[in-house]
Amino acid sequence: MEKAIFNVDANNILHGFKSGVTKADIKQHVTDDNKFILPYGVVEIAKDAFNSLRHYSIPANVETVLIPDTCKKIGDNAFTGCQFKKITYFKMSEGEEPTPVDSTSAITYIGVDAFLGCGLTEFVFSGNFTNEEPLTIKSGAFSGCKS
Repeated sequence: MEKAIFNVDANNILHGFKSGVTKADIKQHVTDDNKFILPYGVVEIAKDAFNSLRHYSIPANVETVLIPDTCKKIGDNAFTGCQFKKITYFKMSEGEEPTPVDSTSAITYIGVDAFLGCGLTEFVFSGNFTNEEPLTIKSGAFSGCKS
């Protein structure tokens, strides 16, 4: 998945959308089964990257976000107020469709209020946490989510 509509810096940190992004641009990153795909290769989702994403005209029936398995950090308030109910990590080779993976062992940090108020019901932590860095989950990271 290309990074054209996303603001991704030289360090592969995703800061959200580029200015001027349209509803049609966003729909190119929604799969046929209504999942929103973030670009592969991103290593971090920055603070406030998609805070209140609903303002960007994501179709209402999109409740899953696909985060690349290359992503190690999800910043403070990264998805605060978003509509997503499910987080799925994926892997992808060039020219292929995303494939869900059941291991989030690459993740090392989930920031303060990262998913505050989004009603998240599923975020799979499975696999072998053998990272050099421990997993840090900051206060309120999942406030307002359902178990």
